[in-house]
Amino acid sequence: MQAMAHDEELAHLLEKIYQDSALDFREYRKTSLRRRIARRLRAHRIHSYSEYAAILDADPNEYQRLLDDLAINVSDFFRDREAFSVIDTLVLPELIRRRQAERRLKIWSAGCASGEEPYSIGIMLNRHLGDRIVDWDIRIYATDLHEGTLDKARLGIYDKAKLESLGEDAMSYFSLDGSYRITDRIRRLVRFGRHNLTSDPVISRVDLLLCRNVLIYFGRSLQKKLCLNLHWALSEGGFLFLGEAESLSTPIEGRFEVIDKRWKIYRKTGATEKARHNGTEA
Repeated sequence: MQAMAHDEELAHLLEKIYQDSALDFREYRKTSLRRRIARRLRAHRIHSYSEYAAILDADPNEYQRLLDDLAINVSDFFRDREAFSVIDTLVLPELIRRRQAERRLKIWSAGCASGEEPYSIGIMLNRHLGDRIVDWDIRIYATDLHEGTLDKARLGIYDKAKLESLGEDAMSYFSLDGSYRITDRIRRLVRFGRHNLTSDPVISRVDLLLCRNVLIYFGRSLQKKLCLNLHWALSEGGFLFLGEAESLSTPIEGRFEVIDKRWKIYRKTGATEKARHNGTEA
């Protein structure tokens, strides 16, 4: 009974957060939520969700502190090198061939954290296209829920330790001026913006959609809904890149062709089902 009451109290807190701030964590995995909200309880030396709800009423800035603790901001350049090798040797060359006539590519990094992922894609595209890249309309949309993390990503400045594993070729895309900053040649390809995957319209007609290590924090019903939305967001034959620990739910699998089973890289197939939220042309 105590566990049931605890779950009900958490549900009330999540509903309050949604009603007051439009931050919707109601369908996130409860084990992860409990662990992260517990940090805020300890910070305030309280023991119940109802006490925390009172703190949210008294201090609206606490919502941002809560979001800071709920955000998962782990990223690296070319994270999982073998996976990015598949993108580099198979996916990007196919997309470049496919879009050669119009010279336009649209890529979306959903849950981009501090920017390493979209910048990695920009570096790989620059390697493929070289000086021809200026003739292409390349738009890499990089979105995240956390505005503070996006501000850091826009700066494109990283500690040396973050870059130690990169080779000399990749390091040539950083300028050294007391710190390492991604060059303007790559930065201008990327457009950062705040976006909530659970409620905001998806970006439409995307050629490559990276949504790595995001779905694992959602419950199954929300995962299914988001997978349908991601399928809708992709152009015909577009590619979806998930995290290694993630997989498409069974009803969604028939809408994608598996390109790499281990690294969860898929190509869109099948009829497009209308997403719950209308897509946005970006």
